[in-house]
Amino acid sequence: MNATAGPALDDAAWRRLCKFLAECDALSPDERFAALDDFARREPILATLARETLAAADGEIPLAAETALPALFAAAREDAAPAQVGPFTLLRPLGAGGMGTVHLAERHGADFRQQVALKLIDAGTARLAARERRILAALAHPQIAAFVDAGIDHGRAWLAMEYVDGQPLLAWCARHAAPLRERMRLFAQVCAAVAHAHAQLVVHRDLKPANVLVDAQGNVKLLDFGIARVLGDGDEDAPTRAFTPEYAAPEQLRGAAVGTATDVFALGLMLYELLVGARLARKGEAPRTDWNRAELARYAAQATDAIWRDEAAVALRSDAGRIVVHALAADPAQRYASVASLREDVERWLDHRPLAIARPTLAYLAARFVRRHRAAVAVAAIAIAALAATSAIALWQAHAKSEEAQRAQAALRRAEAISGFLGSLLVAADPLQSQGVKTPVGDLLAAARTRVDRELATEPAVAAELLDQIGNTYVSLGDDAAARRALAAALAANARANPPSLRVEGSAGARLAYDAYVDGDSTRAERELDAIVARLRDGDASLARTLGVALRLRSAVRYGVGKKDAALADAAEGVALLRNAGADADFEYLYSLLGYADLAAGMEHGNVALTAAEQALAHPRMASGEFKGMRVSALATKARALQSLHRDTEAEPLLREAAATQAAIFGIDDPRTRYTRYRHAQSLETLGRLDEAQAIFDALLTHPVDGEHPVARSATAIASARVAAARHRPDASARIARARELACSDKGNTDFCAKARALR
Repeated sequence: MNATAGPALDDAAWRRLCKFLAECDALSPDERFAALDDFARREPILATLARETLAAADGEIPLAAETALPALFAAAREDAAPAQVGPFTLLRPLGAGGMGTVHLAERHGADFRQQVALKLIDAGTARLAARERRILAALAHPQIAAFVDAGIDHGRAWLAMEYVDGQPLLAWCARHAAPLRERMRLFAQVCAAVAHAHAQLVVHRDLKPANVLVDAQGNVKLLDFGIARVLGDGDEDAPTRAFTPEYAAPEQLRGAAVGTATDVFALGLMLYELLVGARLARKGEAPRTDWNRAELARYAAQATDAIWRDEAAVALRSDAGRIVVHALAADPAQRYASVASLREDVERWLDHRPLAIARPTLAYLAARFVRRHRAAVAVAAIAIAALAATSAIALWQAHAKSEEAQRAQAALRRAEAISGFLGSLLVAADPLQSQGVKTPVGDLLAAARTRVDRELATEPAVAAELLDQIGNTYVSLGDDAAARRALAAALAANARANPPSLRVEGSAGARLAYDAYVDGDSTRAERELDAIVARLRDGDASLARTLGVALRLRSAVRYGVGKKDAALADAAEGVALLRNAGADADFEYLYSLLGYADLAAGMEHGNVALTAAEQALAHPRMASGEFKGMRVSALATKARALQSLHRDTEAEPLLREAAATQAAIFGIDDPRTRYTRYRHAQSLETLGRLDEAQAIFDALLTHPVDGEHPVARSATAIASARVAAARHRPDASARIARARELACSDKGNTDFCAKARALR
């Protein structure tokens, strides 16, 4: 059906058509024919559109009708859509739903082109659109479609969001024959997105596979916060009965209050559908909530429309079924306490580890052990009796060592006390945490290091903790050589400790791995950080802060080697961990939040970056001026986000001020200052102030610093050559050749090499 084939529909007719198609989605082919005949007697014009839609859907995976056939749905109202909405030109319809139509749209600037998914809001739903706009603007996560712009035009509200060129979740899985583990991986991403929304007190209330797209890289994007609600916002007009019944929780069906547990229930239904390839509910009925694993498996085995029926029947009898059943508890209090807990169990399933909700029986733990270590178990080839005997011995040994464990705990408490005493002295040496005050810290750190070597030779656990703090303080001071020596000594002392500290291993090891990246060995850096992150994930909740920092460092490495999506995901996860790690982790949280914002800006997610930067600036400790140096970095990051949105007129003065302030606090050659100066020069270039931009780029090249990463030097050389060519300088060709030499060397970067080769 083309754009002019059908008659124009008013809102009431459109809703009747949508309602009928949604009902047909749950019917068998024979039942659909009968329903169509009855519908034709009542609605002859709408029945023609319904027949065309259902005929086009023949053979497709059963999905919500408004998502399965977006073009046909949108065609019914396309003649009502204007050609231009705000600054956007509508290109083609993408879909439609209860609030309006969604179009692919494009905005042009002097030197950029931006495509978005633009939702044109129907009359009567503008208040819902306003709520969705407020909610999306507050969310910043790589698995959530980002808010771009909004307004009112032609008397109708509109909302522009990140355009995701992808397929609905179930369709993608079916068409790519995704194995069970891949489907579970995608579900974990959905959980990460919902957990981020919950952290902002946003409940989605309409989670279903149709609202999840999978892009070309195999990553999910959560859509449609049209009926979401912010908990505690006092908005009594938020719709409480607008939802998809097949994915509704019992409390939604009763019209009771909803909360985060409502989304947990919907995720349980989504997980079942991902396991089986068919919905749990039938013909629009409310799903049962009293399932056990065996009943779920039998139900799946009897589903004639199931895509992965046999595989699902097995999975539902094991841990995957435990997860689904726990999420589908009738009583919200009996479900997973949070989506983060649900996600944790999904990741445990992916790692073949025991679930947090499972009873830790010996047989269960042994089975999980075998799954994680198949090769070792195969080599050992132990019999069940021998395994039981070995387990009994292990339990006896654990009991015998209880006194030793108590002594270790006492030693750890002593170590923490000493660490806290010296740590309070080291904080004063860190300019990022001391409001930029310059203090003679060299003697302090040297004395602390000497004291550790002299007094704690027989206390390796205490020494390791203090050396790690000393090393990380040297990092903040920019003394990389001293930092590496202290961190290496921390790892050596930790190796002698009984037991070694996983926190020290993660903290010092992650920083040293990142230093390998700075030295140009990105392969080693990524390999070591992967191992450290994996070990920290196996630890307990006390390691969240260390894991968050390790993820931030791995994010930087992954971005440097071109794995941008993975880098952004690491950064987002690190921010989420550090946000909830307590007030002591505020510094790491804000630092990581700004790193996430900078990555998002570099990937042209400008609104996401701007939101994150402004969140950092609004933090109470930032607003109080406690982190003076950090606040300056936050202003620079905000300017970076404005640059990515092509708002350089606003960005340039912020960058100028930030560069000057950072030079005063950290020094002109500090990496933070140099980075901000580079961004300032970029902004000047965009504004056409080429002489000023050239001067800054050339100054950065003329005065390199020890340990500067090759990628940073390549970027500066490319920018300097680009400006020289625009100014028609006689040495432009030589600058271009030098830029190519740097960017395309063994220590270069494929993205920057391509940029250098494109210079003319």
